[in-house]
Amino acid sequence: PKVQGQEIQWEKLSLTDVEEFLLTREYFEKKQLLSYFLEAKKYLLAGEPQKTISILNSLDTSKSPIELVRRRYLALAYFILDKHSKSLELLDHPKLRSTQYFAEVCWLKIANLMSLKQAAPLQRYFDYCSLLNARYNNNDNYWPVNLKRLMQADPLLLSGLDLTMQADSLRTAEETRLWLKLGLYSGRERNLEHLISVIPGEVYSSHKIRELIGFLYYRLGDTKKAVEFVEDISSANAHNIRANVEFSKRAYELAYGHYQLALKYKEYSRNSLERALPLSWKLGKYEDGLDLLSRLVAEEIDTRQKLALNTAFQVRLSNIKRAYKQMLQLSNMFNGQLPHSAHVMNSYIAGINGDFESALKSQQKACEGKEGFNCWLLMSSTLWEEMGSTVKRDEFIHPPDKEWNLDSLKTAKSEDSSTKGIDEEVFIEQKDIEELDHQTIKLAPAFSKNPF
Repeated sequence: PKVQGQEIQWEKLSLTDVEEFLLTREYFEKKQLLSYFLEAKKYLLAGEPQKTISILNSLDTSKSPIELVRRRYLALAYFILDKHSKSLELLDHPKLRSTQYFAEVCWLKIANLMSLKQAAPLQRYFDYCSLLNARYNNNDNYWPVNLKRLMQADPLLLSGLDLTMQADSLRTAEETRLWLKLGLYSGRERNLEHLISVIPGEVYSSHKIRELIGFLYYRLGDTKKAVEFVEDISSANAHNIRANVEFSKRAYELAYGHYQLALKYKEYSRNSLERALPLSWKLGKYEDGLDLLSRLVAEEIDTRQKLALNTAFQVRLSNIKRAYKQMLQLSNMFNGQLPHSAHVMNSYIAGINGDFESALKSQQKACEGKEGFNCWLLMSSTLWEEMGSTVKRDEFIHPPDKEWNLDSLKTAKSEDSSTKGIDEEVFIEQKDIEELDHQTIKLAPAFSKNPF
């Protein structure tokens, strides 16, 4: 071992010095390891499970007791990404099966089994897990018990009768919150609507309760009441409700603003990201679009689609060289078989970058897919060499007051000064040509008699 780049001279150290050195080194190693775990936990809570997985998979803790914590964090990350089999695999460790540790992971294991609809092991673990965690339970495991009933298609719950019977016993905000969430999760909004009046008045001070009621009315199509219930609440859910309402009214700027506010409260909200991203394109906020796209993790969007969309934003921002490099990368990812939309984009990108062979190929493929503009480009490219170079010219090629698009290409030109025909100067009269033809016809028999 070395200290600040120098070899340690062990023979000059006393036993106390050696022990102190080893303890100090162990302390700093554990401190560094703890910092990695804190970082992984931060990303897990922020909704970035991929980063959590990346950090924890880089650590070798197989011979350390902290390996059990690493597995638990990883199992949670994979559960969030809907990789339930992988999550269960991580929890299948001999020590995690012991009574001491099983209590900490059993509900996660049960949640995975519910998602995979594995009824037999679920039934075996459920009661045991409830018993182990009895001291932490203050609501009779309301949520997991009812999720299990939903999985087993309990007719009382699915009919909504159970929600009606539970309504009379609601007392606290926590009980009301779980009751509302269960009704929304099971799609029983109509049953809940008739029971809103029985909710205890004192629980309306809870923002979470009013958010849920606002979401209930939004699902029922009563957007006015939905907005009224969340009008003084600033949270991701409240802003998402307002944004959805504005979007339905085609007030896109307002909707986009609310989605951005929602993302300030929950930076990686999938609901907000998936709605704000297309709006950023529609509103011309391309820099924002790249930022929003970067927050979507790989599992939420196909990597190739993500790169294609990123390339489209780069084109809008005039980053053509970067767009060209990404198109080459995209072509490799698709093994040279680009989808139709990518060919439409590449015909422009490759042409601008002087790769006319690639541009021509994409024009052909796009035209085969009935994309009219590329059919026109393909036709024009056969007459007009290096069209991409012309596109980059600064001066106006077409009159600046004329709109140049596919519709204008299909519309007949009006008779104005710029489209009048060219006057042709006549050098030989048509009558003379006809007489020459006539003379040729008359001469034909004479040539047949005496060719020389």
